[in-house]
Amino acid sequence: MREALNESMGRVTVTDGTAKIEFVRYLQHSRDRVWGAITDQEQLARWYLCKVKVVGGPGGRIDLWFGKDHVYGTILAWEPPGVLEYEWNIDPRVGLPEGERAIVRWELLENGKGTTVRLSHFNLSRKTALGLSEGLEPMSSNHILLDRLMLFLYSKPLNIGPDLISLIREEYRKLIEFQ
Repeated sequence: MREALNESMGRVTVTDGTAKIEFVRYLQHSRDRVWGAITDQEQLARWYLCKVKVVGGPGGRIDLWFGKDHVYGTILAWEPPGVLEYEWNIDPRVGLPEGERAIVRWELLENGKGTTVRLSHFNLSRKTALGLSEGLEPMSSNHILLDRLMLFLYSKPLNIGPDLISLIREEYRKLIEFQ
């Protein structure tokens, strides 16, 4: 299990006080199918496991509610079925006193009969990117998110399980010890 996990782990890069997290995954689904899963608010809500509102198109808006926590932003790039980029804004709160003003970018590249997905989360604070902000672990969270996307596309149950989630978090904590 650890070998498969290591192949799908993300990479964090810290430059001049800001950080970028990148993931690359191959999915055996068409770009159109993956595009629908990341842009259609009903599909997105099912695998993101939160309340979602998407107003598509350049200059549109995305809102995600994880219980009381609200993430929101303007859509910066909307190029079906290849590129989706939007702001990832979190207002100041306990554990994140300065909030967060980041960007999420999905790139879907045709690859044979499937799609290579590149997920980038950038302009993060170093503290947030490395999972040092209270309640935020974006590296392991984005990893789990991509796992749920894959399960959703295969119409499988989205429950990843607490043991696997603990293993994923443990592996990312080892990774960030060197940052």
